[in-house]
Amino acid sequence: RGAGGGGIGPERTCIGCRRRTPQAELARISWSDPDGGGQGGLVVGRGGVGRGAWLHPDVGCAEALRPGALARALRRPLTDGQVAALLTAWPPR
Repeated sequence: RGAGGGGIGPERTCIGCRRRTPQAELARISWSDPDGGGQGGLVVGRGGVGRGAWLHPDVGCAEALRPGALARALRRPLTDGQVAALLTAWPPR
């Protein structure tokens, strides 16, 4: 952003293609465990709390995800099945 605050708004980095993009063009992925029992899951959308990762809502960026990139971004272990379930339903509707 230039001096004067007239920028395009917040930017985030897509964890698939690694491009900085306006936040409004990305989908947010976070972890939700409402009861704290460890049976939570990945949530797509702005409603999640805590650490989030950002990904373009297109198949190309989902396919470009490196192994472990989502777990590293969320700073929590994820199973291959959890990531596969998310990517199978990508892009979000």
